[in-house]
Order: sequence, then C-alpha cells, then structure tokens
Amino acid sequence: MGSEIIVFVVDVGDSMLDSYPNDAKSKLDHVRGAIARFIPTKQTLSTDHRFSIACLTTTLVWLLEPTTETEVLLDMLSQLEPQHGNTFCDLEQVLRDLKTTIGAWELGDDRPSLRLILVYGRSDPLFCNEATAAKLIEDIETKVTLTLDLLDISPPSAHATETSNLLQRLDTQQRYYCFQAHSNGWEVMHGMASLMAHPLQRPALGQVSHCFKPVSDGGGGVCVCMCKCMCMCVCVC
Repeated sequence: MGSEIIVFVVDVGDSMLDSYPNDAKSKLDHVRGAIARFIPTKQTLSTDHRFSIACLTTTLVWLLEPTTETEVLLDMLSQLEPQHGNTFCDLEQVLRDLKTTIGAWELGDDRPSLRLILVYGRSDPLFCNEATAAKLIEDIETKVTLTLDLLDISPPSAHATETSNLLQRLDTQQRYYCFQAHSNGWEVMHGMASLMAHPLQRPALGQVSHCFKPVSDGGGGVCVCMCKCMCMCVCVC
C-alpha cells in the first residue's frame, strides 16, 4: 500500500498532567511511551514512512515537518509540556491549518497517504461546523489521502464519545479508527497498537484483534495475528 506520512497531534491541555487512578505516571507520559513504541515498530514495516508531530492547543502548532529521522521526533516528543488555559478546540481550525501547511509541502504527483493520529485528552469534546469541516476535508483530499484517527484519553464523562462520534460522521470512506483510553495506561498502549495497520488495508473497527507481550518478555517487535475477519493484520506484541 506504500508509505505513509503520519502526524501525531498531541493534546497539550492541562488535563495531560492528570494520572489514571493508582498510577504514578501522567497521561502524557503514557502517550510518549506509546508513540515511542509505535514508531520503530512501524519502521520495521517500511523505512519510507515519514513522521511528524504537532501540538494541539486551540489549533495545530507544528513542531516538525515529516521526516524519516525519528530520533529527532522522539527527542522533541520527550520535551513536550502541557500548556495552561487550553480548554476548547475547534476541529474546523485544525483542518484549516492542516490545509495551509500541506500546501507548502512537496508531495509529488501522487496523492500520498496522510494520517493524523489525534491524541485528545480534554473534558470538553472537540467541536466544529460539520459542513465546513467536511468541505475542508474534501479540499485536503485533492492533495493527499487523508485519515483522521483518534485516541481519546479524556476523563470519563457524559461527553466521552462525542469526539469520536463527530469524526465518524465526517468519515465518508469508513476509514477512520477511534479508540477510547479512559481507564488506564494499558488502554493507551493498546489503542496506539491498534493504529498500526495502513488505513487502506485495515479491517473494520469491530474486527480488530491484538496481542501483547510485556517489554520484559521481549515485546515491542512485529507479529502477525489472526483477526475476526480472517485476514492477517500487523500488531505490536
């Protein structure tokens, strides 16, 4: 299916300093660990994958253009710090910033696969004017094949599924994955592993299967396991 451009859009709102119950690590610590495991595993599948990182404040703050030099990205990730005062985030503005940014990239003649992995941790759900957001996605799709994936680590609340429901309504190609990690750090790692497969060859969301081994048991490599739809899907274990 070819290489991907994968952009980790990491929420840097105050809530990223919070911890899960009975956990000494912050949510941001768990996100760093999950991304640090995702990248080298993805690179074993193709060294042509490019990675980028952006902060999610009220919109996107780009920290690094897509690169194969992942050591630079991981170093930048380790230095991310939450910023005070970020509560609401407008997806429409995020998409506008994305459209402007990729307009300056040299993408070649083919439409590359661009995937945003949105790590969202706020109590207030992501919002937008859906008609405007849909038009922006349509415009962006003239340059790239866009996938918006979500790893929702927001606190459990009555609004817990609103962000994922929003993205699913915008997903006209049935390509986006949305995973919840409201309870513990293992769910963060599990969700990130679930995003390993290329968007154009992944099974339906309800048919994903995973297996894991602790790092102490030699985990962190690539394996192939059988998913419910009986196709072979790559995962972390």
